[in-house]
Amino acid sequence: MQAQVLTLPFSMGLARWQPSLDERRAAYALYVELNHLPGALSRVRDERNPLPPRLVLQPFAEVGHATRRVLAKAGRRVADCPSSFGQLALKINRTGFRPFVERWGTRLAIHDAARPLGMARTANDLLWPEGRNFISEAEHYNGQLEHYIEMLAGMAGISLEQRHTPSPGRSRYNTPAH
Repeated sequence: MQAQVLTLPFSMGLARWQPSLDERRAAYALYVELNHLPGALSRVRDERNPLPPRLVLQPFAEVGHATRRVLAKAGRRVADCPSSFGQLALKINRTGFRPFVERWGTRLAIHDAARPLGMARTANDLLWPEGRNFISEAEHYNGQLEHYIEMLAGMAGISLEQRHTPSPGRSRYNTPAH
């Protein structure tokens, strides 16, 4: 298979990737795991029905969980060199998504610790003084997540046409029909 030059999210630069069949399969598996997440974040700025910050944070945490599941199942053969699929996926999670989740998750937990008795967590989340800053940064990370998903689709060999032509009832991030 031909080498690809990938533009990594989070301004991490370019990476030259020489895919193996196992790496393409792992890229596809991670694409399938993550492709619904931007849709889950589409309500971030809905003023009439805002998402509580913990629900906004959850899809970004899922990036790490899904990465671990896919790489554990694929095994060492997809992470045997610095530019392998596994190493790139770990780097993107470690450099981009995990610090965001840890930073804001900790701040939200501190706010939650002062929650009045009887108040639901999600209701308390909406009173979080840092909520606007968090949502603003979450929008940026949502864009990076979309970029990452597009990159995974390319790594998996999914054509642009398949990525951007939704089937009836499917978002453009759902797995294309074969």
